[in-house]
Amino acid sequence: MRKNPRQQRSRQTVAAAIEAAEQLIAERGWQRLTTNHVAERAGISIGSLYQYFDSKEDLLAALIECRGADYARGVGIMVTPLRGSRPDLQALQGQAYPPP
Repeated sequence: MRKNPRQQRSRQTVAAAIEAAEQLIAERGWQRLTTNHVAERAGISIGSLYQYFDSKEDLLAALIECRGADYARGVGIMVTPLRGSRPDLQALQGQAYPPP
């Protein structure tokens, strides 16, 4: 990110841009994502978007960083009961993920 959002309003702008990017990637795919689409979906000006992100690649990096932390917390919660034991990986082969 170019600029670190310090105030609540700035943090909301960044969060809106990241959420918009996530939605648009899910709907249209990465190749069709543009910063103009992200700004429009987020309800912010393109200038505001560029205060925080240089490119769509920067948006993707922020999305991965943000959601990666969410996923890590989720996995941590799921893995906690398994600490100290090893799952039988051979027994898990061929099973669908997520488990039914």
